[in-house]
Amino acid sequence: MDDEQPERRRSRVRVGTLFALSCGMLLVVPACMLGPYVLDDRKLDAIVKVVALDWRDFGEERARARLEVELDRRSIGSQVRDEDCRFEHQGEDRIVTCDWTVQVEVLLLGKTFPLSFRSTARITGSGDMRPR
Repeated sequence: MDDEQPERRRSRVRVGTLFALSCGMLLVVPACMLGPYVLDDRKLDAIVKVVALDWRDFGEERARARLEVELDRRSIGSQVRDEDCRFEHQGEDRIVTCDWTVQVEVLLLGKTFPLSFRSTARITGSGDMRPR
């Protein structure tokens, strides 16, 4: 009977460890699949702000050139193309918006689903950056 107790304990530890690893994989796999896109979106949030400020200070042509440079420099040009970004006037405000979508494949399910992102920066007529 004394020999059964340690064996049961080891068995519980093994089952608990297997369960914890399984739960961990449920978090790690999606993070690995989606993480790079979320990081690119964060980078693009900063890029559109810089580009909007350039538009205010140096004009639209220079801002478009800055957008191209920043997309290439920050290595997100493969997901986001120049055509994905718009320069718009809304009243006296200037708005830079980049919309992009990637297709994420879930191997275990054999399905692909779209994942869409949007980054926007607005410069008011007075020249201030307005929060999204």
